Amino acid sequence: PKRLEFVPLHVELQEGGRRDLFAGDEVGERRDPDRRRIGLARAGDELPVAAGPVGLDRGGLLLPGGRREGWEARLSLPTPLEGLRLEGFWQRWDEAGPYLPEDIYSGALVFHRRYLESGNLEWWWTVGVVGRDPMTLPLPDADAPAAGEGEPPTLLTVPFYQNWYARMQVRIVTVHIYVSWENFIRRPNLQHYPGRVLPIMRTVYGIRWTMFN
Repeated sequence: PKRLEFVPLHVELQEGGRRDLFAGDEVGERRDPDRRRIGLARAGDELPVAAGPVGLDRGGLLLPGGRREGWEARLSLPTPLEGLRLEGFWQRWDEAGPYLPEDIYSGALVFHRRYLESGNLEWWWTVGVVGRDPMTLPLPDADAPAAGEGEPPTLLTVPFYQNWYARMQVRIVTVHIYVSWENFIRRPNLQHYPGRVLPIMRTVYGIRWTMFN
């Protein structure tokens, strides 16, 4: 079935760097004639996640608390080709924060299908992209001009991130053959932490089989 979900999100940025994420709890739904489902949500369970100084952030700053409002949308739609779906995700915040880019997104064509009457031939593949806006970290930017007295320091920022990837797997009875490519368009300077640049392209492949039931 076609599905479109929309969930409001809330983040509390507390003193000392703790960040609490409030996701939506579904409280109702309505269906349109083509069976697209739209989820309605309210602020709900608390999910603590890391922000501020954590293990890798040597010399990290203790930042003042705050509040961020945002929303998240997910999409899953079939295509005319049997077994092929279009899936996507988009999260947006009213203001960026440490480890909280303003936009985070992903999208992919996802295929899965079985062949032969026995079902002993199976094929999966995915082509997609994941990305985010530039992201600030709770670390001082050593290259920025010195902050004035009583002013907060300029935070370090890692650049825009966008990774195009592809994955494929074939199963013949109990033998699985798989291959995946990360950043196959060879975009340079991908990083989540300053100075830790990811490989320009990465390929992983292999074979796996079950010898006994």
